[in-house]
Amino acid sequence: MTTFEANKNIGEIAEKIVTDRIESKGRIIYAPITEGKHLIDGMVVNPIDKSMIGIEVKKQRPFDWHGVKTYTMPLRNWIEYCDFVAEFKMDVLLFIVDTMRGKISFAHISSLNTPKWVKNGEKSFVQYPLMLRQMEFRSWRHDKMLLPVAWFQEMDDMTSAELGMFK
Repeated sequence: MTTFEANKNIGEIAEKIVTDRIESKGRIIYAPITEGKHLIDGMVVNPIDKSMIGIEVKKQRPFDWHGVKTYTMPLRNWIEYCDFVAEFKMDVLLFIVDTMRGKISFAHISSLNTPKWVKNGEKSFVQYPLMLRQMEFRSWRHDKMLLPVAWFQEMDDMTSAELGMFK
């Protein structure tokens, strides 16, 4: 099995865990049925108020960047999600399946893309989404967005059976 196939399988497990949770709350999931790359993993419809939102699921572990716990995302993916939100006027929920902490968290792409006031002890400051430019590489495809873990809301704890699926 190639690294790509292994990562694809891990992604499918993470998507299944998240979509099962969403469906258990009475929502309907529409997933892409075509083969190949998809911009988002699906759309969630609330049958009560007829609202719709896109979803994207990532399996990640936090990355410590100078004392700030963050999740990383390739810059090119981040730009695609922000373009999707702008073009279709529909927000996307980014779900993180964090096997290190055993948590499922989520945040709206639109809220991740805006600065926030952060209080750290007695000091307050504005925190922006961070872009990590990796100068040792000659291609921008290695650049990352660093998304602070604190900007995500926790949805649920993962069960031991769910965590075992990733081993």
